[in-house]
Amino acid sequence: MTDRERIDQLLRQGEGLTVEFKESRTELPKSLFETICAFLNREGGTLLLGVRDDGTVTGVEPAAVARLSKEIVTQANNPDKLTPICRLFPEPIEVDGHTVLCVVVPPGSQVHRTKNTIYDRSADGDFRVTDQEATRLLYDKKAQVSTENRVIPYLDLADLRPDVLSRVRQMATVRQDGQHVWGSLS
Repeated sequence: MTDRERIDQLLRQGEGLTVEFKESRTELPKSLFETICAFLNREGGTLLLGVRDDGTVTGVEPAAVARLSKEIVTQANNPDKLTPICRLFPEPIEVDGHTVLCVVVPPGSQVHRTKNTIYDRSADGDFRVTDQEATRLLYDKKAQVSTENRVIPYLDLADLRPDVLSRVRQMATVRQDGQHVWGSLS
């Protein structure tokens, strides 16, 4: 499926749990990182900038595309804006003579916050998580899906395969153009 076909499918599908449209011509919407945070905390999703809530493509001003893309990447890597940080890759796609900025947000392995607030996604909305029980459930859900923050009792170095560790180190280093910290570790 081409990028254009994927965008057309999302426009037909409309907003929902994993799709959000945001009208944007020259500036990032104020609620952009609330949606990114909510997608990270739920199932991930696709954000289309330059599209009205009803699916009408208005486009991002062509002169603003590079700047807005850079702002999204920079802010997603700023712990004052998003914690933990996240790597995002905005992609401009032409739709009927307009440029739509497509941002695919993966599901996060940890609970994310923006402006020190947790957001979650439900239907086609982003909601603040303020209740302690809802917060606990979100952390529990993440802990069951991801092993990043899980303590595994009785695990010993002898349980790990050196050939797999070597391969993972190599893959991580290649993905970051040789700059990954694992490349210098023994």
